[in-house]
Amino acid sequence: MLFEGETAFPLLLQEWQPDCRAGSGLEDKVKREFESRLAYSRSLLSNFSRPSLIWKFHFKDTSDCADWSSGKADYSYFLSYLFNNTAEMVDAGIVGIIYDNWMTDDGKGYGDPIAQYESSFGNSDLPTGLSNSLAEGRLDDPSSGKTHPFCELQKYSQKILGITKLTYGQKLYAYNQTCGCTECTDADYALGLCSKDADNLDDIPQLFCNDGATCAMPLGETDYNSYRCPSTCVSLEKCVQCADITAKSFCRIEESGSPPVGAAKDYGEINDDYWQWLAGLPADSKCCLQSQENNRTLIYTYISRSGSKQRSEFLQYPGRGELEMDCGNTPDTSVLEYCNIRIPLEEKQYICKKI
Repeated sequence: MLFEGETAFPLLLQEWQPDCRAGSGLEDKVKREFESRLAYSRSLLSNFSRPSLIWKFHFKDTSDCADWSSGKADYSYFLSYLFNNTAEMVDAGIVGIIYDNWMTDDGKGYGDPIAQYESSFGNSDLPTGLSNSLAEGRLDDPSSGKTHPFCELQKYSQKILGITKLTYGQKLYAYNQTCGCTECTDADYALGLCSKDADNLDDIPQLFCNDGATCAMPLGETDYNSYRCPSTCVSLEKCVQCADITAKSFCRIEESGSPPVGAAKDYGEINDDYWQWLAGLPADSKCCLQSQENNRTLIYTYISRSGSKQRSEFLQYPGRGELEMDCGNTPDTSVLEYCNIRIPLEEKQYICKKI
């Protein structure tokens, strides 16, 4: 149903061939190009109250938006900047970007399905429904459209729409208590919290609490394979201050889309800013930190939990493109807050050990 004064097509279509002519240095040029596009989109909003779809986006051969330090055009910085500022684009009414260089100059797409079918299966028994209206060439051939900008756009699109793995730190406080072993359940074995195959005490990780010490077995019990330490129990007496340990910790740091890296750090350097290092240590290698809160001395350690999220932006924009309105920006997600307690987040996994 259309109301008086409305059209059947609610989107405005834009073409964008970034040239990055204004400014000095790549970072400044990219910023100015991006802000210029936002200003143009806000102007469209203020005049037509319609969002925009950038349906023809590509870099011209004369564009200065590339980094040439490697001897060839690299648009990674521009596209990274673009996708890291999607909230600002949403505020300006931009709802999507379509890369148009997969088409030929006459508007046809790359790849001839009939020719590709014949080359693979012969010219007999062609399936119905195939059309040869596409141009010759294959999209996975760099000479036919799937160039560096295409691949970078694909990578960043997957990153922003895909699932991001998260590690968040849980703070465990130490108390005047004895951490007693509890009997392993079938669920504990299924989840890997208990192991039945250990030959000696050092090979039974479930017996170590997150204070670095073993739990206290029930009187008369000697079957160490059947008991484990409660995961949240930290004994004030047993937990050693990180600053008092002279060893180093080594962490394998894994991040989605990047090769893992390794780094070492002295135990004495571990603090709340480096909670990932402490959370990534196994229970038998844990140590404790100390802080003053409300005139109280608190002793605690960190463990890690895992989760995931899908990054998205709300399609909310000011109908007239007003700069003072903030519709698309999402809150800071570098921390979680639960019952007024801030929980740190990290988009990397730290797998650490004492060395």
